Amino acid sequence: MNRNRSFLHRTAVFIFLAVSILSGYQTTVRAQDEAPQLTVGSKSIQEGILLGKLMIGALQQKGFKVIDRTGMGKTDDLRKALQSGDIDIYPEYTGTAGLFFPEVEQSVWKDSKAGYETARRLDEEKNGIIWLTPASADNSWVIAVTRDLAEQGITSLPKFATFIHGGGKVTLASLKELIQRSDGLPAFAKAYQFELGESQVVAIDQRQPGEPPAVPPTDFNALLTLGSSAQIAGWDMVVLEDPAKVPMVFRPTPITRRDLFAQYGQKIDEALGPVFKSLDMATLIRLNTRVVVEKISPDVVAADYLKEITAPAKPVDPPAVSH
Repeated sequence: MNRNRSFLHRTAVFIFLAVSILSGYQTTVRAQDEAPQLTVGSKSIQEGILLGKLMIGALQQKGFKVIDRTGMGKTDDLRKALQSGDIDIYPEYTGTAGLFFPEVEQSVWKDSKAGYETARRLDEEKNGIIWLTPASADNSWVIAVTRDLAEQGITSLPKFATFIHGGGKVTLASLKELIQRSDGLPAFAKAYQFELGESQVVAIDQRQPGEPPAVPPTDFNALLTLGSSAQIAGWDMVVLEDPAKVPMVFRPTPITRRDLFAQYGQKIDEALGPVFKSLDMATLIRLNTRVVVEKISPDVVAADYLKEITAPAKPVDPPAVSH
């Protein structure tokens, strides 16, 4: 009788363990099959695409399945796609929130911390959009001129305006969106009271999403772009001083919807927060230079950078002890 009981006990334990192992395996497989999926979008500007690729790589490292829709359009296109659910997350700039909330005093968007906090609060309250951890970089629009023009004494925006008023020839290149946006070229023109005709402004948008911007015409001598743009150094431009401090501060920041944040917010921010915190101005310029000047794919540049910031620190050899 005792033998039978012992046998039955061992059999029951074996069955229990087998069922537990099988159940655990099925749970693991199910969890892998049900890994959360996110669609990452970005603007069609070169830096926007690069930021989107960084987000994709970082999310994949955290186990997310990712659909790549980087380079899909302008700010309005991305905003509508996020709110409709066509995309789940994309990199935005804090200063651009000034367009979303025109009732806010413009000086707020020129303050790095206040701009981010205001965008974060208002977008969640009014639109259910969550601003995650921002980049360290305080970026902004700048106008730069060719070195030849700078050597003629055109080193500030007041001098640039005086040059235009005096009949100086200016052809300014920029992304089409910045030519049209109220906080882009129109803001500089209003602050410094200059005017450029249609023939004096040339759009240099990408021919295809992901490609570097088109090279401007050979006779251009001014450029409106982000301060982190590799074109400034790549085309040997000189940034003009801006005593009126016209542009907003643009801190790159991932934004997503509140419903997704409620489900995956902690995991998303764990993936993206360290990456964006590492993006200061010097780093953005370095990464943009690899894409625009060295003509390396944004996918490769993003992958290389993620390896760079996640690589374990090399051990330091102890100092030699002299005897």
